[in-house]
Amino acid sequence: MAFRFLHLGDLHLETAFGGRDETRGRLARAVWEAFDHAIQCAIEREVHAVLIAGDAFDHDKFSLRGEQRFLQSLQRLVDRGIHVFYVTGNHDPGLAGGKAAGLGFQDAPEEVGPTAGLWMVRKTTPKATQVLDAAGQPVGFVIGAGHQQPNETTNLAAKFKRPETDLPVVGLLHTQVAAARVSGEHQPYAPSGREDYAQAELDYWALGHVHVQQRVFEDLPVWYCGNLQGRNPKESGPKGGLLVEMDPGEDPRVESLSFAPVLWLQEAVDDLAAASTREGLLQHLAGHLRESALKAHWDLQELCVRLFVSGPCPLASLLWNAEERERIEFELQGEADCLEVQIRPRGLHRPRDLTELENTPCVQREALHLLRDLAENDERLLELAPADLPGADANECASPEERLAYLRDRLDGLEEELLRRAFHEETWQ
Repeated sequence: MAFRFLHLGDLHLETAFGGRDETRGRLARAVWEAFDHAIQCAIEREVHAVLIAGDAFDHDKFSLRGEQRFLQSLQRLVDRGIHVFYVTGNHDPGLAGGKAAGLGFQDAPEEVGPTAGLWMVRKTTPKATQVLDAAGQPVGFVIGAGHQQPNETTNLAAKFKRPETDLPVVGLLHTQVAAARVSGEHQPYAPSGREDYAQAELDYWALGHVHVQQRVFEDLPVWYCGNLQGRNPKESGPKGGLLVEMDPGEDPRVESLSFAPVLWLQEAVDDLAAASTREGLLQHLAGHLRESALKAHWDLQELCVRLFVSGPCPLASLLWNAEERERIEFELQGEADCLEVQIRPRGLHRPRDLTELENTPCVQREALHLLRDLAENDERLLELAPADLPGADANECASPEERLAYLRDRLDGLEEELLRRAFHEETWQ
């Protein structure tokens, strides 16, 4: 029989949300709704276990009411014969006297089942547990290690070892893998690398900490499930968990599931050159929102959208004005039936006629020509660069390719800044 489990992590129940009052209240409810969806899914899909890869809540701010709701929800799983494995993370460390330690979970034993239970690993030494199904037959192993402190710096993944078994073996851990997408947005707690996962030879790694769902390495079964509900515009796209089925000796079958009732989207809008009236601008932006809603299956989720507007726009000054921009945002919410709309000007400007600038001898014209030449001429860019690049690590800029990448990063946005000054345009903060 295949070992079947639901991989969850970074629930962040009772997150203290920022932003507008209405959105803040809706997101507070949405996190719990997403958790309820996950519990119901585990029951309907008849999994053997639910694995929670840390950060179930945020520090010791977890209220008594929140604790009770969390445990009652998990008890629904136990009542259906579904095991719950929970390892602690940096937001919910397992230190003595902390919230996680006081939740009432049992320490994971060497074997569990057929009677289900709530099992926790809060020590940094990995603990291997054999999982039995309802008939008492072994279906797999779960090996977990937890954070005992909120700033765990030890490489916990390096401690994992595969037990001698032909059954599927799953590693459960809260960790930062530097190779993962957006890992730089998270603190390097319990840092781990490719070599740790290669040497352990486990069949699946259920990781938490990085909030983007992903397979980290193409040739290794190392997965982040992402967080349960997007909490701000940076956490855009579907959010939920991973349903995994594993047969002995075979690759895991991984299904991405969406549980979040509120979806954050970020969209770029750079085609406002023809929007010459306020109504025209409003309808054009509303069209972008409707298109985004269709792509995101708007009928299934509530949307919070951030629009990055750039390029030429006759009404640029309207969108630079904070009060007017806020009025347009609220009108767009009603027009497109979104929970929240945010407009962020980025390189937005009035239409420019470069003819006069090109025909006028001035510093701005020469600087513009130089920037455009450097954008296309690698040799010239390297020639003009100083031997010592300010702010650069010598080891990171050792080769010509690395130096070029550094220099192009420093030039990024300079042409737009130059044109803004040349045309005496406002800036938006």
